[in-house]
Amino acid sequence: MSSAILNTALDEWGAGEPRGGDAHFASTLARGLSVLTAFRAGETALGNAELARRTGLSRPTVARLTATLVQFGLLHRQPDGSGYRLGARLLTLAHPLLARLKLRQAARPIMQELADYARGAVSIAVMDGLDAVHVETVLSPDPHPLTPDIGTTTPLLQTAAGRALLALLDAPSLGVALGAFATQRPALWAEFQATAAQEIERVRSQGFALSLGDYRPEVHGVAVPLARTECGECLSLNCGVPLYRLRPGALEAEIAPRAVAAAHAIRALMLGPG
Repeated sequence: MSSAILNTALDEWGAGEPRGGDAHFASTLARGLSVLTAFRAGETALGNAELARRTGLSRPTVARLTATLVQFGLLHRQPDGSGYRLGARLLTLAHPLLARLKLRQAARPIMQELADYARGAVSIAVMDGLDAVHVETVLSPDPHPLTPDIGTTTPLLQTAAGRALLALLDAPSLGVALGAFATQRPALWAEFQATAAQEIERVRSQGFALSLGDYRPEVHGVAVPLARTECGECLSLNCGVPLYRLRPGALEAEIAPRAVAAAHAIRALMLGPG
C-alpha cells in the first residue's frame, strides 16, 4: 500500500489490538446483548430459532435470554407467541446519550440549510467501534427514501461519515481501527482500504472526505470531521445526496465547501461565546 497514512497507521497497530481472556468479561451479559443486536431495521419479530442462528448460541440458551429480556421490558413477546420484538424500554438506554449531545438541537438550523441546498440528507455521526452511528438527521423538503435515521449504523471504511471520523484519530488509534477492519471484516478491508486511505488524506489536505457510491451506489456523500468531545467521542457532519440529483463534479466543487463551512459554524457553537 503506497498510502503514507495507511502504512503509518498499520505500523502502530499491535499495542492496541484487543486481547482475549479478559477476567472482567461477563459472558452472560455479552450473550444477552448479542440477542438484542441481532434484530435489523424493518423486522417485526424474530423467534428463538432465528435468534440462535444469528447469534451462534444454542436454542436453550437463547430461550433463557429472551425470557429474561422480556422480564426487563427490552423484548416483547408477540401476542400469538410467534417470536419477539424489541421493547420500547430500549429507547430509555439511548436517551442519556442523545441528551448529552446537546449540539444536535443547536446544529439543526445549520444542517437544514445545507440539506436544502444539496437536496439531500445531513446528519451528525459518532464513531462506535468499526461503525458510524447517526445521532441526528435533517432532510431536504423532497427527501430520498435512503436516508440515515437516528440510530442507523454504517461502516466506517465505506462511508464519507466514517472516513471523516477516522481522520480524527491519532496514528495509534487509527492503526487499531484499520487493523481491526483487516481482521474482523476482511472483505470490506480488501475492497475499500485504498479508497479509505485516500479519503483520510483528502481530509488532511482539503478538509472533507467523499464516498462516491461506495456504500450505496445510488447515494454519494461528503463528510467533514467535527470534533472529539470531552468524553473522547468522535463526531462528523455528513451530507448524502441521491446520485440522480447531482451534476458531474458538484459534490466536490459546490457541496463540499458548504459542508466545510457548516462544520466550522457548528464547531463555533460547540466552543460557545468568546
